[in-house]
Amino acid sequence: MNRLVLILACAFTAGCGGIGNSPAPVDPAAYQKLTQDVVTRVATHRSNAAGAETVNACVAEHTRYDAEVRPLLERMKADSGGMDGCMMQMGKSGDADLSATCGSMMAELDGHKTHACASADAAVDKNEAARHCDAMDTWLASAKNRASYLAGSMGGMSGGGCK
Repeated sequence: MNRLVLILACAFTAGCGGIGNSPAPVDPAAYQKLTQDVVTRVATHRSNAAGAETVNACVAEHTRYDAEVRPLLERMKADSGGMDGCMMQMGKSGDADLSATCGSMMAELDGHKTHACASADAAVDKNEAARHCDAMDTWLASAKNRASYLAGSMGGMSGGGCK
C-alpha cells in the first residue's frame, strides 16, 4: 500500500512539473509575438462581427474566431508563469500579473462564447462582439507592455533567463 502511495505521489509530482521537468525558458520576444497574434485576431473579429447581418453569419464568425484565439491564449497562459517569475525576480512583483491577465482573457472568451450570437437582433450581437473586443484589447495592451518591459530588461535576449 505504501509503495502504491509513493508511486502515485511521484507520478503526480512529475506530471505537474515537479521532478525532472524544468520550466520553459522565458522568451519575452516570443511572448510579444504571440500577444500581437491575438491582437490581430481580435481586430479581425471586430471587423467581421460588425458585418455579420444574420445569426448564422454571427455563429460562423464566432466559431472561426474562438478556434483561432483559444489555443493562442492557452499558450500565453502556459508561458505567463515564467514571465511573472521574471518580474518577481527583478523586484517588480506588482507587475507579475500576466497569469491573472491570461485568466481574465480566457474567462472573457468563455463568456463571449456564451453571449455571442445569443440574440436574434444583429445589433445586439454586434454590440456584444464590440464589448468583447474592447475588453480583450485592454488586457492585451497590458500583456504587451509587460512583455516589452521584460524584453528590454533582458537586453532583448530571446530565450534568455532572468537577470
